[in-house]
Formats: sequence, structure tokens, C-alpha cells
Amino acid sequence: MRLIVLRHGESKKNQLNIIGGEGAPLTARGRLCSKYTASRIRSLKCKPSHIYCAPTVQTSETAHYISSSFPKSELIISRFLTPIRLGRLSGSTTVCAHKNSARDMMYLESWNQGSLDISQIAIEGMQSPWSFYRDGLDFVSEVKRTTGCACVVATRSTLILLWHIKKRHTPELGGGYVNKKFPYHRPMILNFNIQDLIWIRQQQRKHGTSQSFAS
Repeated sequence: MRLIVLRHGESKKNQLNIIGGEGAPLTARGRLCSKYTASRIRSLKCKPSHIYCAPTVQTSETAHYISSSFPKSELIISRFLTPIRLGRLSGSTTVCAHKNSARDMMYLESWNQGSLDISQIAIEGMQSPWSFYRDGLDFVSEVKRTTGCACVVATRSTLILLWHIKKRHTPELGGGYVNKKFPYHRPMILNFNIQDLIWIRQQQRKHGTSQSFAS
């Protein structure tokens, strides 16, 4: 199974340095680059039969530009691609977060610098890394049942998640789950072979699925 993964185009939220939150429309530059990215994906040998996006404004808008280049592909908004919830930092600008939540910002900046793995982050109200990880496992399993090639448009936290699942890294201490840079508009291909899919199924059996922990 092949996933063409890419980060959404630049959004107004990114211009304002807002952390997490519900997203925002693309900027003029974000729209232009999304159209260019769609043409780049169209030139790939792998043609996606499905286009998945996160339930945020900027990912949905970017995905629609991709979808316009593949009119026969099904566009699906997947809850499994929801960005990680960052608790009290969500929706704050970096300036306000430094002022009002200095300790939480210390953790976030250490993560961004690559000096912490995800299990070491202790932001107040943040989603459990294992809960987020189970969503990623369930997403890959869902895609496996529907297609051999799909395009995934998501935020950076979810793209990092999918990349670590491919690498078989886990969100436990020492599991290798650290930050990774994902520039806007730059597609990356993740190939999941049968051994990867078997490993994912083993992780679901070991740690449960996101549905199991919905309550």
C-alpha cells in the first residue's frame, strides 16, 4: 500500500503563529502552492484512488485542490487524521503562550527542537500520545481495506505520526518518536509492505484501537 502524504498549504493561522486549534483558510500563497502541488502529484506514477484529509479548514481546502486533479478519486474527511490536541496551548499565539503558559511552551519548544520524544511532553490538557497513536494505526488499517494508493493531506503532527508508524516507532520512552520537519506542499511517499501491516495489526492487538478507548 502506498500513501502520498503532504502537509496542507500555508494558512492564515500559520501566518499568525497560532498553535493547534481548529485551523483557518489558506493564504493566497497557500492556495497557489496547493494548485502547483496538485500538478506534481498528477505527474507521479501512483494515481490515488482516494484522497483523505483531516477535519480542519486548511487541510480540507488543500485536499479540494488535489481532488480537482483526480476527479475519479473519492475525497474523504477522516476523523483518524485529527491533529493532536495540545490542551491549554491550542488556539493561542506563541507570544500569548509564552506569557501565560511558559512551562507548557518549554515542552513544546523542546519537542520542536528534537530534544524530547513525545512521551516526555507534559502539556496541561494534552491528548495522550497513545490515544493519538491508536488513531494513526486505525487510519492505516482503514486505508488498507479500500485502496492500494491514496493521497493524505494533514497537519504536521499527523504526518509525523504516520511517518513514525511506517518506521515502527512507538510513543513510549525510548520508542524513537521524535519531531520531524514537514514543509508545506512537499509530497512524501510512504510504502507500507505486508510486514509493516502485520506489525500494525500486532500493535492494535497489543494496545487496542481508538474505538476501544472512545469512552
